[in-house]
Parts: sequence; structure tokens; C-alpha cells
Amino acid sequence: MIWSDETHSYQATMCPRIGGPCPEAACLVKKLAQSVATARPFTKPDFEVAGFGRLDGCPQSCDAQFIANHQRVRLFCGVEMDADRAPLDAMADAIFGTGDDGAGLSTARLPARPLALVEARSTA
Repeated sequence: MIWSDETHSYQATMCPRIGGPCPEAACLVKKLAQSVATARPFTKPDFEVAGFGRLDGCPQSCDAQFIANHQRVRLFCGVEMDADRAPLDAMADAIFGTGDDGAGLSTARLPARPLALVEARSTA
């Protein structure tokens, strides 16, 4: 699923548990993107915030890891708090077309395959 607003373009994969994009994950990414956009005048270009939480509004109430900066916000649903972000980012790059063509990407390197991914890219 792809959509956009005044400051970001969004992409989301389908969650196998609910059979579509997770509305709770999409809402969280939108709020994070808005927060980072609001903070832009007061932060340096390398500003970044990361965290972990539980999507209690999701029918399955899954855990999620996020990373937000001025370029993009990413949310990985269904992963552990200490999951290594590098292979998760490589997978998201391959899925969302932001990195190489996925060559060398191995799901075996993933600490846990995320149930779903949501990304917001800044258009500002």
C-alpha cells in the first residue's frame, strides 16, 4: 500500500495476521513522521530517534521496533526489542527499493523476519 501527505510518502507491506496493512502501525509511523518534521527546525541533520513498543491497537498486539530521522521513518512489526537493525534495514531497502537490488540479502541473516514493515520518506 502506498499513500502520501503534505510532508511524507508512505509504503506498507501486508501483515499476514490481518491480511492487509496494519492500521495501527501506519498511524504510529504517521505520528512519528509528523513529530520528526516538527522537530526539523530545532535539530541537526543527523537527528535520529529509535525505540521499541507494543502496538496494542493491533488485533494481535504485536511488538514493533522503529527508527526515525529527517529522511525516513521505519517500523518493523513483530520483532524483538534487541533485534539487529542492519539486516532489517537491508530487507526494507530491498522491499521498498531504497538500496541495491537486494543482491546478497539473506533472510537467514535476519534475527527474526518482521511480520510487516511501514516506511515514511520525507518529501520536504
